Amino acid sequence: VRRQDLRVPVIGMAVLLALVYLLFVAGMPYQNDRVYLFAQPFLAVAYAPAFQRVIARSSGVVDRLRRTWPLLVVVQAALFVRAMTPFVQQARMEHEVAARLRELEARRIYTHGLGAALEGLLPEAKVTELWYRELDTFETGAYVVVRPEDLERQWKGLPPEVNWSKLRAQGLLICDRDMGGWCLAQVQ
Repeated sequence: VRRQDLRVPVIGMAVLLALVYLLFVAGMPYQNDRVYLFAQPFLAVAYAPAFQRVIARSSGVVDRLRRTWPLLVVVQAALFVRAMTPFVQQARMEHEVAARLRELEARRIYTHGLGAALEGLLPEAKVTELWYRELDTFETGAYVVVRPEDLERQWKGLPPEVNWSKLRAQGLLICDRDMGGWCLAQVQ
């Protein structure tokens, strides 16, 4: 994007809205890649003049199509794959964790980061997210699914880490640690 492009009101506003939104998102304590998707339409508008310049530099209409469209298709496909891969991996992991909890016949689950997925995949289980508030008691025999490294590093002093510390103090039997960094344990 060139400076002269920013003088066009629509483009200037699109860039401003994208920047304000991204600054707002940067301050959110709970975020993932999905929250960045809302900025994409504004950035597409901002890059429209640059795209038009690339098309205009091609010599003829047929040459433009021959040179530009295959490249655009490949670039868009690569960007799509790059953007979607983490979501697909996350969904796979969520299903693996849910399958393991189903094998264990879990009826009560405490988690950090998988609450919505586990509620949908295990409707018969009562799922509690550890990040909403500090909990006083934990049901014996319940299962816990967390990423301990994330809790201890990122959430120090906040409800997820405090609840994890309380759970460890109460006693945990580790059931599985081989789930992409996730730890599955049973409350003792």
